[in-house]
Amino acid sequence: MKTKLRFLILLAFVGFNTIYSQFSAIRPDLRLCGSPPNYYLDYYNCTSNNYTLVDVFLSLTDVNGVPLNNTTCTIGTPQDLYVMLDYTSNSASAVHHARMFADLNIEGQGTVPLNVDFRTVQPGAGQIALYGPFTWVCGQEITLSRILIVWRTNGDDTELVPYDCSSYNKTQCDLPDNIAVTAPLAVEFDYTACTVGNFTTVSFNSSTSGGTPPYTFAWDFDNNGNTDSILENPTFVYNNSMSYSAELTVTDNLGLSNSYLVPIVYPTEIQITTSLTTVGCSTSNDGAIDITVSGGTPPYSYLWNNGAITQDISNLLPGNYNVQVTDSFGCIKNEFFTILNGDTTPPVVTITPDVTLEGCSTAIIDVTDLPYSSIASTIDLATFQSVGGTITDASSISSISYQDTQTGTCPIIVTRTYTVLDACNNSTSISKTITIDDTIPPTFVESLPANVTVECNVVPTAVTLTATDICGTPTVTYVEVRTNGTCTYDYTLTRTWTATDACGNTTSHNQIITVQDNSNPTFVESLPANVTVECN
Repeated sequence: MKTKLRFLILLAFVGFNTIYSQFSAIRPDLRLCGSPPNYYLDYYNCTSNNYTLVDVFLSLTDVNGVPLNNTTCTIGTPQDLYVMLDYTSNSASAVHHARMFADLNIEGQGTVPLNVDFRTVQPGAGQIALYGPFTWVCGQEITLSRILIVWRTNGDDTELVPYDCSSYNKTQCDLPDNIAVTAPLAVEFDYTACTVGNFTTVSFNSSTSGGTPPYTFAWDFDNNGNTDSILENPTFVYNNSMSYSAELTVTDNLGLSNSYLVPIVYPTEIQITTSLTTVGCSTSNDGAIDITVSGGTPPYSYLWNNGAITQDISNLLPGNYNVQVTDSFGCIKNEFFTILNGDTTPPVVTITPDVTLEGCSTAIIDVTDLPYSSIASTIDLATFQSVGGTITDASSISSISYQDTQTGTCPIIVTRTYTVLDACNNSTSISKTITIDDTIPPTFVESLPANVTVECNVVPTAVTLTATDICGTPTVTYVEVRTNGTCTYDYTLTRTWTATDACGNTTSHNQIITVQDNSNPTFVESLPANVTVECN
């Protein structure tokens, strides 16, 4: 939890001396001499060591300033101060028209470019006001950077204006290192916190400044008066069912101490709620994961196992996914998800039951069902339903087809197979059997001869019968059987005509001829008449 309060107070720059930040056409910034990117660092060849910047410090006054590093301050408290410079001139003689260019970096407020005219600098120690008065807030760190000091060995105690890059010798200069501005001892820390269940791990970060480093640290995590850690930046795990404050006491190298007390605020645990969109099909990439994150300390960053860094991901194939959510404190929450395969279930298909048709060929199917087709034939759903079919599926139906195979003759067995394919390439095949059979016997064409009784000398000749059938031309066979009676010419003829079609259906007709000999025989020759004759 960030606890720095000083940035809530705006820095007010008031009444600064005309020697500060005076850049104009006649007072240019000589750090722009030379060419990019290094400019003055390449332009000047500073071989002198004429200046030692002993200390840059905050002071209550701009004359005979006194460093405040032996004092403490309360974080966030404003003071009107000056930035002062103690220096030592190592030159054996005075130098003239000395000028310092530098950036005064005030934490939280930005950078103030300085153009300070030293004029004539005498040998030995000296002090000069660099900036102020301005409102400094306790805890703000100030540094002096990009420092360039130039001078001339001849001149007077006046400001040299105008000047430019050629006004100073390239070797009569100094490039001091960056300097931290000495300030009162300001003890401060912030912390980050991560909560998991009933425990919160707090990482403390001291931003103590001012005073005289190095520092020693004494942390009291539970505000009970005991030192729990002497590390600069420790970590402590709190039971978040109880309230605590943490206090840091810092002692600098001169024995000066200052403390800072902050109540610990526990963030809630990071929570992830999810809305999953499964894929339509096992090979589709239309899955999506939409997450909502709460708790922790926003903003959040996201890292998915597929490399995505967005909060939500889409266009996903079936599979396992996980996301790592990190809040602004570095707290991490991992969540795992599974995008299911979508529709992997074949369509549920029903058709009408097996059927037997009276007929001679597959053409009879056309009367009550879809036409016979020995090759795969595609139909639409309405057509399928019109012949009694039903389909239930989670996806849309992409195709319906049927194909017939035929075996046998009497009967003809047709196996009709329907194949239904859905949009996810799940398919179902279902078959029914259509039996085509000819069970109707043939019929005779001619009038059938009736049973008769005849004399043996007038037995009729057998007639020739033909037959017809719905399934082609049948064959007719004829058989005559004689059954003898009590005498040679007393017998019975049984004549049988049988018509047989291609499927073996038969029709038979029997004619019984009863042959009788009811007539007396007759003599062939003339019969002799009765006569009376002599015995001789």
